[in-house]
Amino acid sequence: MKKILLIQPLLPRYSIDFIVALNKKLLQHNMSLSIACDVKIKTILNNYKPELIDNDILHAKQIIIGPFIFRSGLSIGMLKSFDLVIFNANPRDVTQLYYQILLKVFGKNTKFVSWGMFHRIGRFKLSTLIYFKIVSMLSAQLWTYTRIGASNLISIGVPKSIINIIGTAIDDIKIEDAKKNLQYQDVRNFKDRYSLTDIVILQVVRLSEYKKPRLIIEAAKILKKKGVVCNFLIVGGGDLYNEISELISNYDLADYVKMLGPVYEESQLAVIYSCSKIFVIPTCIGLSAHHAFSYGLPIITDNSLDSQGSEFDILANGLNCMLYDEGDVHSLANTIEKLIDDNELLTRLSDCAHHTVCNIHSLDRKVNTFLKSIRAIVNE
Repeated sequence: MKKILLIQPLLPRYSIDFIVALNKKLLQHNMSLSIACDVKIKTILNNYKPELIDNDILHAKQIIIGPFIFRSGLSIGMLKSFDLVIFNANPRDVTQLYYQILLKVFGKNTKFVSWGMFHRIGRFKLSTLIYFKIVSMLSAQLWTYTRIGASNLISIGVPKSIINIIGTAIDDIKIEDAKKNLQYQDVRNFKDRYSLTDIVILQVVRLSEYKKPRLIIEAAKILKKKGVVCNFLIVGGGDLYNEISELISNYDLADYVKMLGPVYEESQLAVIYSCSKIFVIPTCIGLSAHHAFSYGLPIITDNSLDSQGSEFDILANGLNCMLYDEGDVHSLANTIEKLIDDNELLTRLSDCAHHTVCNIHSLDRKVNTFLKSIRAIVNE
């Protein structure tokens, strides 16, 4: 049986769903999957529980010193015991780069690849580009989340022949199950509890500076002044939670914008998504794009060339989303209003949004692409 090691920083829920699905496919092809990650790190993103995952888990503690990450729990002997090592391509992780160099020199029977975003949100640092170039010379292949990363690698001279696009996804089947179990009365009760209109605009995001959540409140202020009948729901916590709450109060928007705090259970999220019509993230959209599309919600986000995440690749302006001009709150408000006023457009975008994740960017397709990539390397 071929042995595969996947190195990750930690295990958020979406990674666990992916690993469980991938493991089933690997076992069918006589391959085993082990995971090395920090399972004890104290963060809201770490959702590891032994009962959720059957794979061998190797605890690799993260130690953060300044801008760098060091990792205990790895050794060259342990890495050489695997047929393929899949490194997490994080430019800050010094330990993984160190072991890539050692494997290149001493691990002739162990192949390894680097899997990551391979682009940077915001302005690029020279150190990041140098890191990408180094790992391209060390790794058998570079596996990117989306075409954004692939294009960036090509721009710095990485050969196309060693670049493989894996894609992004969440467990769309789990969401479909949550939708099937949803009771109409639960949605009705939720809308009554919060006195919601028929048009609900949803944001599910961690309220941090780089997501620019203030723009939604500013847009809501404009739309309320214009008499647009709708409500905004903001789901999530974060550093700016209190500031956003105060801004809503200062603008007298408490009846227009509702803050629900963090919500993690899919059964509860299913109610929230199902009473919503439009999903808005001002910038830097992530896996929430998949979540919104799974519920048939078209997305409004900005057209930034340097502040969007990998998941921006699944958006198609005018087909499953609408883009507004970066940083322009009036453009954001006008785009929301246009979609509210044009029910035919809203319905068409909604249908395309659901089709996007069910037929093109599904978890099953990502798993199959990952499996194909592993088999191609292991069987060389």
